[in-house]
Amino acid sequence: MAEWLITIKQKRQFMHMNLDPELKVILDEAKAMNPNGVHNTDLPLEGIRAYLTTLGKTQGLQDLHCEYIEDLIIPAGASGVPARKYQARKMQEPSPGLIYIHGGGWTIGDLDSHDTFCKLLAIDSSVTIISLDYRLAPEHKFPAAVDDCLAASQHIVTNALNFGLIESKIAIGGDSAGGNLAAVVTNLLALNKQKTPCFQLLIYPATRVLETASTDSRRELANVAILDRRTIEYFNEMYTGGLPVDPRDHRISPIYSENFENVPPAHVITAEFDPLRDEGEEYAGLLRNKGIEATYTCYKGLMHNFIMQTGRIKKARSAVKDMAEILRKRVIES
Repeated sequence: MAEWLITIKQKRQFMHMNLDPELKVILDEAKAMNPNGVHNTDLPLEGIRAYLTTLGKTQGLQDLHCEYIEDLIIPAGASGVPARKYQARKMQEPSPGLIYIHGGGWTIGDLDSHDTFCKLLAIDSSVTIISLDYRLAPEHKFPAAVDDCLAASQHIVTNALNFGLIESKIAIGGDSAGGNLAAVVTNLLALNKQKTPCFQLLIYPATRVLETASTDSRRELANVAILDRRTIEYFNEMYTGGLPVDPRDHRISPIYSENFENVPPAHVITAEFDPLRDEGEEYAGLLRNKGIEATYTCYKGLMHNFIMQTGRIKKARSAVKDMAEILRKRVIES
Protein backbone atom coordinates (compact mmCIF):
# COMPACT_ATOMS: atom_id res chain seq x y z
CA MET A 1 0.00 0.00 0.00
CA ALA A 2 1.26 3.47 -0.81
CA GLU A 3 2.08 6.21 1.67
CA TRP A 4 -0.36 9.10 2.22
CA LEU A 5 -2.27 10.41 -0.78
CA ILE A 6 -0.12 12.81 -2.81
CA THR A 7 -1.65 16.03 -4.16
CA ILE A 8 -0.60 17.76 -7.38
CA LYS A 9 1.26 20.48 -5.45
CA GLN A 10 3.18 17.86 -3.46
CA LYS A 11 3.99 15.99 -6.65
CA ARG A 12 5.68 19.08 -8.10
CA GLN A 13 7.82 19.53 -4.98
CA PHE A 14 9.12 15.99 -4.63
CA MET A 15 10.09 15.89 -8.33
CA HIS A 16 12.88 18.35 -7.48
CA MET A 17 14.17 16.49 -4.41
CA ASN A 18 17.03 14.03 -4.26
CA LEU A 19 14.82 11.37 -2.68
CA ASP A 20 15.88 7.86 -1.79
CA PRO A 21 14.90 5.81 -4.88
CA GLU A 22 12.80 3.36 -2.87
CA LEU A 23 10.93 6.22 -1.21
CA LYS A 24 10.27 7.75 -4.63
CA VAL A 25 8.60 4.51 -5.72
CA ILE A 26 6.24 4.74 -2.75
CA LEU A 27 5.41 8.36 -3.54
CA ASP A 28 4.81 7.54 -7.19
CA GLU A 29 2.36 4.85 -6.08
CA ALA A 30 0.59 7.35 -3.86
CA LYS A 31 0.41 9.87 -6.69
CA ALA A 32 -1.23 7.28 -8.94
CA MET A 33 -3.81 6.56 -6.23
CA ASN A 34 -4.85 10.21 -6.02
CA PRO A 35 -5.51 11.56 -9.55
CA ASN A 36 -8.08 14.07 -8.25
CA GLY A 37 -5.79 15.73 -5.72
CA VAL A 38 -7.72 14.81 -2.54
CA HIS A 39 -5.85 15.89 0.60
CA ASN A 40 -5.51 13.55 3.57
CA THR A 41 -7.19 16.01 5.90
CA ASP A 42 -10.32 15.89 3.72
CA LEU A 43 -10.81 12.26 4.73
CA PRO A 44 -12.88 11.22 7.79
CA LEU A 45 -10.77 11.05 10.94
CA GLU A 46 -11.57 7.38 11.54
CA GLY A 47 -10.41 6.64 8.01
CA ILE A 48 -7.09 8.41 8.63
CA ARG A 49 -6.64 6.47 11.86
CA ALA A 50 -7.35 3.15 10.19
CA TYR A 51 -5.05 4.00 7.29
CA LEU A 52 -2.07 4.70 9.57
CA THR A 53 -2.54 1.37 11.31
CA THR A 54 -2.70 -0.44 7.97
CA LEU A 55 0.37 1.47 6.82
CA GLY A 56 2.40 0.38 9.82
CA LYS A 57 1.51 -3.24 9.19
CA THR A 58 2.04 -3.28 5.43
CA GLN A 59 5.13 -1.10 4.91
CA GLY A 60 7.07 -2.35 7.92
CA LEU A 61 9.13 -5.53 7.91
CA GLN A 62 6.95 -8.63 7.87
CA ASP A 63 7.02 -11.85 9.92
CA LEU A 64 8.84 -10.39 12.91
CA HIS A 65 8.85 -12.61 15.97
CA CYS A 66 9.06 -11.36 19.53
CA GLU A 67 9.02 -14.23 21.98
CA TYR A 68 7.04 -12.22 24.54
CA ILE A 69 4.32 -9.63 23.90
CA GLU A 70 1.85 -8.61 26.59
CA ASP A 71 -0.92 -6.02 26.68
CA LEU A 72 -0.98 -4.06 29.94
CA ILE A 73 -2.86 -1.34 31.74
CA ILE A 74 -0.48 1.04 33.53
CA PRO A 75 -2.26 1.94 36.79
CA ALA A 76 -1.74 5.67 36.37
CA GLY A 77 -3.88 8.69 35.62
CA ALA A 78 -7.65 8.77 35.93
CA SER A 79 -8.42 5.33 34.48
CA GLY A 80 -5.10 3.72 33.61
CA VAL A 81 -3.05 3.90 30.41
CA PRO A 82 -3.10 0.95 27.99
CA ALA A 83 0.36 -0.29 27.00
CA ARG A 84 2.10 -3.17 25.24
CA LYS A 85 5.30 -4.84 26.37
CA TYR A 86 7.75 -6.38 23.88
CA GLN A 87 10.72 -8.66 24.51
CA ALA A 88 12.68 -10.33 21.73
CA ARG A 89 13.06 -13.23 24.15
CA LYS A 90 11.31 -13.79 27.46
CA MET A 91 13.45 -12.29 30.23
CA GLN A 92 13.64 -14.15 33.52
CA GLU A 93 15.51 -11.32 35.24
CA PRO A 94 14.90 -7.53 35.21
CA SER A 95 16.19 -5.98 32.00
CA PRO A 96 16.91 -2.56 30.48
CA GLY A 97 13.85 -0.93 28.96
CA LEU A 98 12.43 1.81 26.75
CA ILE A 99 9.14 3.60 27.31
CA TYR A 100 7.91 4.28 23.76
CA ILE A 101 5.36 6.94 22.75
CA HIS A 102 3.90 6.65 19.25
CA GLY A 103 3.47 9.49 16.78
CA GLY A 104 0.41 10.63 14.85
CA GLY A 105 -0.11 14.32 15.55
CA TRP A 106 -1.66 13.54 18.96
CA THR A 107 -4.71 12.57 16.85
CA ILE A 108 -4.00 9.24 15.14
CA GLY A 109 -1.84 6.23 15.93
CA ASP A 110 -2.10 3.54 18.59
CA LEU A 111 -0.43 0.37 19.81
CA ASP A 112 -1.25 -1.39 16.55
CA SER A 113 0.00 1.34 14.19
CA HIS A 114 3.48 1.14 15.73
CA ASP A 115 3.42 -2.56 16.60
CA THR A 116 5.79 -3.57 13.79
CA PHE A 117 8.29 -0.85 14.65
CA CYS A 118 8.27 -1.73 18.37
CA LYS A 119 8.83 -5.40 17.57
CA LEU A 120 11.74 -4.51 15.30
CA LEU A 121 13.33 -2.18 17.84
CA ALA A 122 12.99 -4.80 20.59
CA ILE A 123 14.60 -7.44 18.36
CA ASP A 124 17.44 -5.20 17.16
CA SER A 125 18.26 -3.71 20.56
CA SER A 126 17.52 -6.59 22.97
CA VAL A 127 15.82 -3.93 25.12
CA THR A 128 12.35 -4.41 26.61
CA ILE A 129 9.92 -1.97 24.97
CA ILE A 130 6.79 -0.69 26.72
CA SER A 131 4.63 1.20 24.22
CA LEU A 132 2.02 3.63 25.58
CA ASP A 133 -1.49 4.17 24.19
CA TYR A 134 -2.36 7.68 25.38
CA ARG A 135 -5.70 9.42 24.81
CA LEU A 136 -6.06 11.07 21.41
CA ALA A 137 -7.40 14.44 20.26
CA PRO A 138 -9.87 15.85 19.41
CA GLU A 139 -11.84 13.66 21.80
CA HIS A 140 -9.20 14.42 24.44
CA LYS A 141 -7.40 17.67 23.75
CA PHE A 142 -4.21 19.05 25.29
CA PRO A 143 -3.00 18.30 27.94
CA ALA A 144 -4.61 14.81 28.03
CA ALA A 145 -1.77 13.17 26.07
CA VAL A 146 0.83 14.86 28.28
CA ASP A 147 -1.01 13.82 31.44
CA ASP A 148 -1.29 10.19 30.33
CA CYS A 149 2.33 9.85 29.21
CA LEU A 150 3.65 11.64 32.29
CA ALA A 151 1.60 9.54 34.71
CA ALA A 152 2.44 6.27 32.95
CA SER A 153 6.15 7.06 32.62
CA GLN A 154 6.42 8.17 36.23
CA HIS A 155 4.71 4.97 37.36
CA ILE A 156 6.99 2.77 35.27
CA VAL A 157 10.28 4.40 36.35
CA THR A 158 9.28 4.31 40.04
CA ASN A 159 7.94 0.74 39.92
CA ALA A 160 10.49 -0.73 37.55
CA LEU A 161 10.64 -4.22 39.03
CA ASN A 162 6.88 -4.64 38.63
CA PHE A 163 7.46 -4.33 34.87
CA GLY A 164 10.54 -6.53 34.81
CA LEU A 165 12.85 -3.55 34.31
CA ILE A 166 16.08 -2.34 35.87
CA GLU A 167 15.29 1.00 37.54
CA SER A 168 18.49 2.74 36.46
CA LYS A 169 18.28 1.52 32.85
CA ILE A 170 14.94 2.81 31.56
CA ALA A 171 15.01 5.12 28.55
CA ILE A 172 12.17 7.02 26.91
CA GLY A 173 11.53 7.68 23.24
CA GLY A 174 9.00 8.43 20.57
CA ASP A 175 8.45 9.60 17.01
CA SER A 176 6.97 12.90 15.83
CA ALA A 177 4.20 13.80 18.31
CA GLY A 178 5.54 10.92 20.40
CA GLY A 179 9.01 12.45 20.29
CA ASN A 180 7.43 15.69 21.44
CA LEU A 181 5.71 13.91 24.33
CA ALA A 182 8.87 12.00 25.29
CA ALA A 183 10.82 15.26 25.55
CA VAL A 184 7.99 17.02 27.40
CA VAL A 185 7.63 14.17 29.90
CA THR A 186 11.38 14.01 30.53
CA ASN A 187 11.58 17.76 31.11
CA LEU A 188 8.58 17.75 33.45
CA LEU A 189 9.99 14.90 35.53
CA ALA A 190 13.32 16.72 35.80
CA LEU A 191 11.63 20.04 36.59
CA ASN A 192 9.62 18.41 39.38
CA LYS A 193 12.79 16.73 40.71
CA GLN A 194 11.33 13.28 40.09
CA LYS A 195 13.20 10.27 38.80
CA THR A 196 13.83 10.61 35.08
CA PRO A 197 14.60 8.05 32.38
CA CYS A 198 18.31 7.52 31.78
CA PHE A 199 18.23 8.42 28.08
CA GLN A 200 16.01 9.96 25.37
CA LEU A 201 15.55 8.61 21.84
CA LEU A 202 13.75 11.39 19.96
CA ILE A 203 12.73 10.53 16.40
CA TYR A 204 11.84 13.59 14.28
CA PRO A 205 10.29 15.28 17.33
CA ALA A 206 8.00 18.29 17.07
CA THR A 207 9.58 20.86 19.37
CA ARG A 208 7.95 24.09 18.07
CA VAL A 209 4.42 22.77 17.74
CA LEU A 210 2.26 25.83 17.05
CA GLU A 211 4.85 27.71 14.95
CA THR A 212 4.05 26.44 11.47
CA ALA A 213 6.63 28.63 9.68
CA SER A 214 9.26 29.08 12.38
CA THR A 215 12.19 27.29 10.69
CA ASP A 216 13.69 27.05 7.22
CA SER A 217 12.61 23.42 6.87
CA ARG A 218 9.01 24.24 7.84
CA ARG A 219 8.92 27.01 5.23
CA GLU A 220 10.81 25.23 2.45
CA LEU A 221 8.95 21.94 2.88
CA ALA A 222 5.50 23.42 3.46
CA ASN A 223 4.05 21.40 0.57
CA VAL A 224 6.08 18.23 0.96
CA ALA A 225 4.34 14.86 0.86
CA ILE A 226 3.44 12.97 4.05
CA LEU A 227 3.62 15.95 6.44
CA ASP A 228 2.80 19.24 4.74
CA ARG A 229 1.78 22.47 6.47
CA ARG A 230 -1.92 21.76 6.01
CA THR A 231 -1.54 18.41 7.79
CA ILE A 232 0.47 20.01 10.59
CA GLU A 233 -2.17 22.69 11.06
CA TYR A 234 -4.90 20.04 11.03
CA PHE A 235 -3.20 18.11 13.83
CA ASN A 236 -2.53 21.30 15.80
CA GLU A 237 -6.21 22.21 15.55
CA MET A 238 -7.23 18.76 16.73
CA TYR A 239 -4.82 18.97 19.67
CA THR A 240 -5.26 22.56 20.86
CA GLY A 241 -8.06 24.14 18.82
CA GLY A 242 -10.48 26.22 20.88
CA LEU A 243 -8.19 26.24 23.91
CA PRO A 244 -6.50 29.33 25.39
CA VAL A 245 -3.02 27.88 24.91
CA ASP A 246 0.28 29.74 24.96
CA PRO A 247 2.47 28.68 21.98
CA ARG A 248 5.45 28.95 24.32
CA ASP A 249 3.97 26.56 26.89
CA HIS A 250 6.75 24.03 27.49
CA ARG A 251 4.17 21.24 27.79
CA ILE A 252 3.37 21.86 24.11
CA SER A 253 6.78 22.92 22.78
CA PRO A 254 9.74 21.49 24.75
CA ILE A 255 12.09 24.01 23.11
CA TYR A 256 10.68 26.49 25.66
CA SER A 257 11.44 24.48 28.77
CA GLU A 258 12.87 26.80 31.38
CA ASN A 259 14.99 24.37 33.34
CA PHE A 260 17.09 21.53 31.92
CA GLU A 261 18.75 20.55 35.18
CA ASN A 262 18.88 16.76 35.58
CA VAL A 263 17.63 16.14 32.03
CA PRO A 264 19.29 12.94 30.69
CA PRO A 265 21.34 12.56 27.49
CA ALA A 266 19.52 12.33 24.16
CA HIS A 267 19.89 11.17 20.60
CA VAL A 268 17.79 13.16 18.11
CA ILE A 269 16.93 11.80 14.66
CA THR A 270 15.49 13.68 11.67
CA ALA A 271 15.02 13.20 7.93
CA GLU A 272 16.32 15.46 5.17
CA PHE A 273 12.92 16.21 3.65
CA ASP A 274 10.92 16.51 6.87
CA PRO A 275 9.49 19.93 7.87
CA LEU A 276 10.45 19.08 11.47
CA ARG A 277 14.12 18.62 10.53
CA ASP A 278 15.46 21.98 11.70
CA GLU A 279 13.69 22.04 15.06
CA GLY A 280 14.99 18.56 15.83
CA GLU A 281 18.55 19.70 15.13
CA GLU A 282 17.90 22.89 17.09
CA TYR A 283 16.68 20.89 20.09
CA ALA A 284 19.80 18.72 20.10
CA GLY A 285 21.88 21.91 20.02
CA LEU A 286 19.87 23.44 22.84
CA LEU A 287 20.49 20.38 25.02
CA ARG A 288 24.22 20.58 24.32
CA ASN A 289 24.22 24.30 25.17
CA LYS A 290 22.62 23.38 28.49
CA GLY A 291 25.46 20.97 29.21
CA ILE A 292 23.51 17.81 28.29
CA GLU A 293 25.12 15.21 26.10
CA ALA A 294 23.11 15.11 22.87
CA THR A 295 23.89 13.53 19.51
CA TYR A 296 22.10 14.13 16.24
CA THR A 297 21.60 12.29 12.95
CA CYS A 298 19.74 13.47 9.84
CA TYR A 299 18.98 10.70 7.33
CA LYS A 300 19.49 11.90 3.77
CA GLY A 301 16.86 11.25 1.13
CA LEU A 302 14.12 10.31 3.61
CA MET A 303 10.92 11.96 4.79
CA HIS A 304 8.81 12.04 7.93
CA ASN A 305 7.42 8.68 9.08
CA PHE A 306 10.28 6.59 7.67
CA ILE A 307 10.40 4.27 10.70
CA MET A 308 7.15 2.75 9.41
CA GLN A 309 8.68 1.93 6.01
CA THR A 310 11.35 -0.58 7.02
CA GLY A 311 9.89 -3.25 4.77
CA ARG A 312 10.05 -1.03 1.68
CA ILE A 313 13.09 1.22 2.17
CA LYS A 314 16.51 -0.23 2.96
CA LYS A 315 17.76 3.08 4.33
CA ALA A 316 14.85 3.17 6.79
CA ARG A 317 15.73 -0.35 7.92
CA SER A 318 19.34 0.71 8.38
CA ALA A 319 18.26 3.77 10.37
CA VAL A 320 16.32 1.61 12.83
CA LYS A 321 19.40 -0.59 13.23
CA ASP A 322 21.34 2.57 14.08
CA MET A 323 18.74 3.57 16.69
CA ALA A 324 18.83 0.10 18.22
CA GLU A 325 22.61 0.17 18.45
CA ILE A 326 22.58 3.56 20.18
CA LEU A 327 19.84 2.39 22.55
CA ARG A 328 21.72 -0.79 23.37
CA LYS A 329 24.92 1.10 24.14
CA ARG A 330 23.06 3.60 26.32
CA VAL A 331 20.90 1.27 28.40
CA ILE A 332 22.61 -2.12 28.27
CA GLU A 333 26.31 -1.46 27.94
CA SER A 334 26.58 1.77 29.94
